[in-house]
Amino acid sequence: MDNQRIRILPASISNLQSLEELHLRGCIELETLPKKLRNLINLQAISITTKQSVLPEDDLAKLGLLQYLDIYECGNLESPFVGIKLPALRYLRIMRCENLKSLPLDTHHFPQLEDFIIDECGKFELSDEDEVIMDSVLRLKALFFCNVVNFPHSLQKYANTLQSLVFLRCFELEELPEWNKKRYAAILLVFCVVANIPHSLRAYANTLQTLVFWGCYELEALPEWVLNITCLKFLHIHSCPELMSLPNDIHRLKALEVLQIEGCPILYRKYQLQVGEYWHQISHIKHSRIFP
Repeated sequence: MDNQRIRILPASISNLQSLEELHLRGCIELETLPKKLRNLINLQAISITTKQSVLPEDDLAKLGLLQYLDIYECGNLESPFVGIKLPALRYLRIMRCENLKSLPLDTHHFPQLEDFIIDECGKFELSDEDEVIMDSVLRLKALFFCNVVNFPHSLQKYANTLQSLVFLRCFELEELPEWNKKRYAAILLVFCVVANIPHSLRAYANTLQTLVFWGCYELEALPEWVLNITCLKFLHIHSCPELMSLPNDIHRLKALEVLQIEGCPILYRKYQLQVGEYWHQISHIKHSRIFP
């Protein structure tokens, strides 16, 4: 459902006990959510847009099968889910909630949470109080950050379980946190529409298997220390039109199995299969896919 004119939903929605998904994303005029959501006992996914400042958290906590929660353009929402436990939730995305200030990211509130996405929530931050609460550390597998300037250092507590780390439109991001005493588990790192490649990426050299650069329109060169990522198996470069070349010693990436380049006209000319001037530098890679 995506209708900007909807203000009120029929109460009878709560009688649909077989309903598994309820999507209200984009209903920006929706004044209140249906009452008695707890009756939707088979609900597994819900997306919410509402003018309410408080979500029906008690009802959501009663949904024992709820795994996916998407909160979108809830401009009056500030500090949800304090004291509320969502027992089965695995995926949480919060987007364009400009007044969101905090969220209790711990196992007391989200015992099964694996994927967390925060996008365009300019006031959101992890305060010192949040860091104390986070002693019950989530076993997060994926973190998505969009339009952030500073990476929350307190998230280092997830370093042991984190498998995917995605940065989208983080134009001013300069460094990843220095988690020197932690064992990095991250195996997938994605930079999408970013201007700088943080030097601290080197800390992932022993575990990183997949590295993606997507839509980095100002990127002219990959840093030479990328060659130190000894476990790298997949390198995907998409829509980076200013990228001039790959590192000269790319043959040092002994574990690299797949190189895919698409939407990079300069790289396409230089590394085109069999005929590119520098094709010989990547010809040893088992699967090289070079597209215009």
